[in-house]
This record gives sequence, structure tokens and C-alpha cells, in this order.
Amino acid sequence: MAASETFEMRFFGVFALIAAACFGQEPEETLRRFLSALRTGDRNAALSYLADPTVVYSAGGDTTPALQQLGPRVWDSFRGRIALIRHVVLPTPDTAFAVVIWKNPGAPSPDDTGTYDVVLRRESNKWKVFTWRWTRDFSRQG
Repeated sequence: MAASETFEMRFFGVFALIAAACFGQEPEETLRRFLSALRTGDRNAALSYLADPTVVYSAGGDTTPALQQLGPRVWDSFRGRIALIRHVVLPTPDTAFAVVIWKNPGAPSPDDTGTYDVVLRRESNKWKVFTWRWTRDFSRQG
């Protein structure tokens, strides 16, 4: 094998690893920005990260109105929540699954903690939140 072939193989191998690492961070960064917008109450910014339509499930598995359709009281319930992205998995190049742990310091127990299960999908080369499930049933609040 010629030296130039070895260099090309190494270069493209390293390039592929870097590209994979960057690709793996994209859905996490989208989710991080979405959660930050929720926490600060920036509804318009949060909406910009949602797929159309977004499918939302209650803790019991019922379909609830998409986040785009929820009223101000529900949006306000996200304000101040601390969220930790526990892990993100990419089963396909255009789909990501994430588990998020949240805590609301101002809420009484047991409504002060929970999880979000989130599916993100790539749409027009941008990651969007496609489905969302939370561990508390907030669908009756808004």
C-alpha cells in the first residue's frame, strides 16, 4: 500500500469520526436550546424547535394537544424547571431518542420532579422535537 493511500485512509477515517461526533451532538444541542427556552418562558423560541405537528403524550399514554396548541398556564408550568439531558441515542441518522430528568424547585412534592421522553427527527436538515412524553399529566391545566 502506498504512503498516499495510507494517509487518505487515515484522513477519511478521522474525518468520519469527527463528522459522527458532530452529528451526534446536533440533536442534543437542539434539545438543550428547546429546554432552555421552556425554562425561561420564551414560547416563541421553544416553538421554533418543534416539528409540525408535534405529538404529545401524557404520563398515562393519552395523546394531548400539541405543545403549539397549549395555553399560557401550561407554558408557565415549564418556567423555572431545571432539566438534565440524561442521554441521547441515534438509532437512525434522522431520528434521536432522549431521556430528560427535570426538577421544579418551586413545586410541591410529588409534582416537583419527573422525566421527559423525547423523540427528535431531522427535518430539512434541522433537528426538531417530534414527540414528547412527560411523567405528569398536565393536559388538564391548560
